Amino acid sequence: MGNLKPEIRDRIVTGSVELFQKMGAKNLSMDDISRSLGMSKKTIYQYFEDKQTLLKVCVNYHFEGQECRMQSIHGENLPAVEEIFQIMDSVSSQIRQMAGAHRLIHDIQTYYPDAWSRFKEHKEKFVISLIEKNLIKGIEEGVYRPEIDVKIIARIRSAEIDAMLNPELFPMYDFNLNRLFEQLLLYFLHGVCTPKGVKILAKLIQKQQQSLNP
Repeated sequence: MGNLKPEIRDRIVTGSVELFQKMGAKNLSMDDISRSLGMSKKTIYQYFEDKQTLLKVCVNYHFEGQECRMQSIHGENLPAVEEIFQIMDSVSSQIRQMAGAHRLIHDIQTYYPDAWSRFKEHKEKFVISLIEKNLIKGIEEGVYRPEIDVKIIARIRSAEIDAMLNPELFPMYDFNLNRLFEQLLLYFLHGVCTPKGVKILAKLIQKQQQSLNP
């Protein structure tokens, strides 16, 4: 075990993340990963005990990257509506790159409880805190309604994410995950914005549409 190399471990993780995002978790085998990486299964097993262990590391890698990007946007000290809109763009961009995003989330939720616990940790500890900070900023700027209860509304937003991932409400073959994410966030923002905030939101949506359809 003393000859393990960090660069090989990193290559396994980054390559596996791409495969999980493309194919989901349940149907992806260690043989598939071995073939795609051009690496023997024996080598992979030197670094990861089994697929479940590798998946958990990949999920953690994904959320660490996502949290870093969100913190970076938050650190730019943008106006509240623009900040949440940029975060939406960042997450939407990631979802668009994940051909099997809905399938992967369903597989993790259904078959891999250890990996799913990392998703819940990300949502309950990081996302809710970020939403609360954004809501406080928006109230101070006069773009979010002053009467909202920040802690309650942040958790309502978190519950919307849960609803988005509920296959009984949104069967994965009937709904596009990226479209769901964008629509639910816009629904949320229209609920918390003041008339001033709604005007800013409308301009951001128009700018986004112009950039997508030049």
